[in-house]
Amino acid sequence: MSPKRKLAYLLLIINTVVWGLAIPIVKPALSFTSPERFLFYRFLLASILTLPFLILNWKKWKLNLKTLIKISSLELIGTTLILWILYYSLKFTSAVEASIIASVSPLFIVISGIFILKENETKREWRGLILAILGTFIITAGPLINQSGYLSGHFRGNSLILLQNLIWAGYLVLAKKTYRKYSKLAVTVISFWVGTITFFILSLPSGNPILILSTEIVQFQVLLAVIYMAVFGSIVGATTYLAGQNLIEISEASLFTYLQPLVAIPISIIFLHENLAPLTVLGMALIFIGVITGEKK
Repeated sequence: MSPKRKLAYLLLIINTVVWGLAIPIVKPALSFTSPERFLFYRFLLASILTLPFLILNWKKWKLNLKTLIKISSLELIGTTLILWILYYSLKFTSAVEASIIASVSPLFIVISGIFILKENETKREWRGLILAILGTFIITAGPLINQSGYLSGHFRGNSLILLQNLIWAGYLVLAKKTYRKYSKLAVTVISFWVGTITFFILSLPSGNPILILSTEIVQFQVLLAVIYMAVFGSIVGATTYLAGQNLIEISEASLFTYLQPLVAIPISIIFLHENLAPLTVLGMALIFIGVITGEKK
């Protein structure tokens, strides 16, 4: 194995652990604040912490107006839209289900490769893909199958995460092409400012988040989630993923996403006292078998 590939694997394993812990840590905080305000607090702190890097490396990164507009435009999708959908969905679904469904985003990358890039799949890969997709939809539709209702059950949240996966797949394809010649740290830092500005605006209908900050940040769950996601989820997680997937094929890098539930599920069960429903276990099994079948080479 080449040193380049070893480095990519190390970066992506770090990312797996960091992002795997994200949903179980953030979900309790959303009982005390809104998704928009939480994301504003997170990105405000991340922006402040990385401001020295932005100032010191401005010339080195060659950040002119054209570059800023290009990166900011893409991060409106990769940062604002994707995270808004993901954390809004946590109001309706469990951390276990959210972690599992979010982890199968590589399926959508494969599908986009088939229909957009006209990539060919072997019969084995098709079998694995179909099994994994079936498992995903069983978990997503579990609340309906259990007759828990559309509005009151988890189906709405699960469906939103599926939508987020679809958008995330498109974003990764664009990011792989667009960010090839840019510093990954530069992209990460700019995304923080995009998040800070956009989530400040999105928070305004429910009140000025700067004025509300002092009353919400004193809650331990909010403080923990903001600090963790600003430092690890944003700075460490985003940088390691972008750097890792830039060193190897995007399809291979995306496979590490499947490992995130190995971190999220035990934490959710132990600390959030969530349960694994029978249909969730069935869906997980099909996803696991599908991934192994499609990628056993």
